[in-house]
Amino acid sequence: MNIFHNSRTWISKSFVASALFGMIVMATAVEADDVEIYLQPPPDPVPPNLLFILDESGSMRSGRPSKMSQMQEAMYALLDDPDMSNINAAILGYTTYDGNNTWLRVRRHSDFEKIETNRKAMKSAVSQMSPRSYTPIVKTLEAAVKWFEDESATAYNSRAYEITGRSRWDYDVRRTARSPINPDENGDNLWCQPNVMVLLTDGLPNSNSTTSGRKYGLTSYKAGEPFGSENCKPVPEEVCSDDGGGTQCGRCAAEIARYAWNTDLRPNNDPSAWPEVQNVKTHTIGFQTNDTHRGFLESISVANGGGNHYDAANASDLVDAFTEIAEDAMSSIPYTYTAPSIPFNENNAAVSGDRIYVPTFEPQARKFWKGNVKKYQIGVETVTNPSPPPATTEELFIRDKTGADVVNDVYLFVDSQDYWNVSGGGDDGMPLLGGANSRMGYPNIRNLYTYGVGGPRLLTDTGNRVTKANTNITTNLLGLGDSSTATEERRATLLDWIDWSDNRDWMFTDTPDDDPANDHLVWQMGAPLHTAPVHVNYASGNVVYMATTEGVLHALDADTGKELWGFMPMQLLENIKVLESNEGSDTPYYGLDGPMTYYEIGSEKYLAFSMRRGGRNLYALNITDRTAPKYAWGMFGTDDTNMPIHQQKLGQTWSKPIYAEKIHYNGSTINNVLIFGGGYDPDQDDAISRSDDNWGNAIYIVGAADGSVKKLITNAGGDLNIPEMKNAIAGDLLLVDINANRIPDRIYAADVGGRIIRVDIPDNDFGSPNPKGAVIADINQGSSTYRRFFNTPEVGYFSRGGVQFLSILIGSGHRPEPLDKSVTDRFYMIKDYNVWTAPSVAYDTWTQNDLYDATTTVNRTLNGMHGWYIDLGYGEKVFSKAKLYDYAVLFTSYTGDRSQDTNPCNANSTTGSSYFYALHMLDGNAYFAAMDGQDTDGDPTISDRKAALSIPGMPPAPTLLFPSTDPGAESLGREVIALVGLEEVTRWPDRFHAISWEEVIED
Repeated sequence: MNIFHNSRTWISKSFVASALFGMIVMATAVEADDVEIYLQPPPDPVPPNLLFILDESGSMRSGRPSKMSQMQEAMYALLDDPDMSNINAAILGYTTYDGNNTWLRVRRHSDFEKIETNRKAMKSAVSQMSPRSYTPIVKTLEAAVKWFEDESATAYNSRAYEITGRSRWDYDVRRTARSPINPDENGDNLWCQPNVMVLLTDGLPNSNSTTSGRKYGLTSYKAGEPFGSENCKPVPEEVCSDDGGGTQCGRCAAEIARYAWNTDLRPNNDPSAWPEVQNVKTHTIGFQTNDTHRGFLESISVANGGGNHYDAANASDLVDAFTEIAEDAMSSIPYTYTAPSIPFNENNAAVSGDRIYVPTFEPQARKFWKGNVKKYQIGVETVTNPSPPPATTEELFIRDKTGADVVNDVYLFVDSQDYWNVSGGGDDGMPLLGGANSRMGYPNIRNLYTYGVGGPRLLTDTGNRVTKANTNITTNLLGLGDSSTATEERRATLLDWIDWSDNRDWMFTDTPDDDPANDHLVWQMGAPLHTAPVHVNYASGNVVYMATTEGVLHALDADTGKELWGFMPMQLLENIKVLESNEGSDTPYYGLDGPMTYYEIGSEKYLAFSMRRGGRNLYALNITDRTAPKYAWGMFGTDDTNMPIHQQKLGQTWSKPIYAEKIHYNGSTINNVLIFGGGYDPDQDDAISRSDDNWGNAIYIVGAADGSVKKLITNAGGDLNIPEMKNAIAGDLLLVDINANRIPDRIYAADVGGRIIRVDIPDNDFGSPNPKGAVIADINQGSSTYRRFFNTPEVGYFSRGGVQFLSILIGSGHRPEPLDKSVTDRFYMIKDYNVWTAPSVAYDTWTQNDLYDATTTVNRTLNGMHGWYIDLGYGEKVFSKAKLYDYAVLFTSYTGDRSQDTNPCNANSTTGSSYFYALHMLDGNAYFAAMDGQDTDGDPTISDRKAALSIPGMPPAPTLLFPSTDPGAESLGREVIALVGLEEVTRWPDRFHAISWEEVIED
């Protein structure tokens, strides 16, 4: 497409979709990484309680170096790690005094204290650990749970094995132990504090006999408790070692872990003081153990304790296991928070005819954020004004199936009944009620597919079904480890949950027809955070495709909202357990959270979809048959240096693939391609100065039908190398067709290092077909401030008095840190003088010193400067693509602040302000007068550049409406209306434009 033509869509009611969502250039804006504005932990995060239960049995002295010394080395490394400082840790060692079933030696080496303030003492305690005798795992787990359960822990002094006459360190935990589930030093009940214990052993359990030695063995645990056991499950004979009673040596270990994980252990059972469930998660580590040990330990942690099992062969493996467990504990805090109001955002919606499909979501202080898709009516209507002029105006509306408005005056959702809502009532403005959620769930078993586990490309084959009956989906694929009785049980539980066979944790829908048979449980899909639905027409019925943080691509019947099928990539199967356990977290599990692209090749329909924060992969399905999709291809990022360079360069897939029917590259024709940026490198999240990225600094041209890499443009090792391409390209690319022959021949890209990149791939109509490219602007060169681009550049054309240039328009802002205020971000206009072809010698590269600072003064001639910039307001960032029309540069900005809460278990909410800017392309001055509501002389001034928006939260990009003179016909427009979401920000008289691309600036 040609960005310089004058064709526009003159909108009547029947053409509203084109006005609001149509694209003239081949690009769309990437949405902001706004998770931080929805949920923030307190400034001082709550420390989790982590109990290390460490083996001091005699076998720990074996090896060179000994297993004990390796365990101590690993504990030293963990305790010295500054990232572990905010953990409330304790150490419990266990063995027997002088043989099997003799006096227990369960020693409290360290009470619960923060590692930051107790590091030296804890390391000293670890150094005093020494191997001694046997391995009483069951009684040790019982003691550990009692430590969490009882404030004084005196209950462990059972007469059956009371120890007398020994040194005090040979006692159990009873002397001065205090449960960590108690008010902290400030008197706050830290109800959100995770409780975790990790059991490390180098061998099989013993010392649990009811008939031998001290006779303190268990055959039942917590009889009468909901999750206790009258009779513990027998343990296979091969698990036990020298117990006399055989199957009793490990008996009740799994039941103890199950009780701790499923029981509320809060003191005094006071729900007002201790909301939520005060339970304990159990992890296990097998240190130089075998398959038999693994099965027993997995029965404790994986099958019953809510945790994971880790195999460790050396100190390094132990450090990795300890660290992963600790990091999981620190990230699983279920803070409470006030759910933010999510405004309508038309950039995230899809329109077909007069129907709009709106994704909604609800942030949660847990991993599995929930979402929905709702169907409404959209249109433009003529409204009579009470105080003309003008007598009437054209206004956009979104309404439900009863004709009621969907949003209120501040653009928040209100009680409405969308077209998919099966309940027959309203949704009270709640994002998860009604919509597609009300159409899916029990008793239906979903058609959920994957690919790569052994089935053919036709996804409906039974070998691709995500269900427990499909033996291709193994415990290893689910991240549970090798097959064992415990992992197979857990496998069945997870697969029943994800394919809707298991209806626990679902949402009940009570229909208003008084027929209980129509009431049903419904599944809540994941959140569509940074992606938008895609509507596809079929002769047999249209489909809405929606990717979500559940890690599922949903195919929804556009008429009913019912899920026809879902697709979960094989690489995400191991995270089903993350969704099912749904631990507390201040960030979601991202799954499939990237942009989607629909395209057609001949009679075949395709959908490409990406992961964004979910990963480094890109997938495509052939969706020609709406109920029988086929796997087309996948592209996978890797750090393996033995793999092709294009896989090494692929970052988190943020950049939307743009379809082109053909391109010419160095004189050759390449048909049906997708073109996209290399993505994002998360090393940039916390960077405070510019450094090179390992991922994402590339532009890809791939076959749209098979995913084959046709051309790679990067800094080294590509088909075209631009040495200055050193940072990730997270935003969408802008494809330009200079000569209007429907073949893109130029690419503009912006990287997170603050560079603008131009790539020329001239088509065969140009005299010089050689590909060429360079960095044409670098805003950070010569600057001590690190500014970043995450948006798509906007490009316009200027020609007057013999002067020609392209204006590159873009705003800066660090997308992963929307609340940061350490940088003054800017909006830029940068001139590219090589309008038609690449320069014959070298490209110009403009820096900030080549641009005019128009923040406080304006100069139309720019005094020979090569563009301009303005400083944005304090904390403001630009998170969306600019819109250019008739010299008016329109964009939005956002700034937010975290509120402060003194309760340690309350997450902070965010209060934010958003703004609409309208600047003149040539000098950065205000385009309209009285934008600030104060000017009366009709002359635009600097203070008129922006206006505050009513829309809460992060604003979408502006859109333009061109109402027709005759509402029933397409004709030349009489005015231009600028909208942000549904909020009208300004309207102005349109003027006649000659049909000449040299006279018109338009995107």
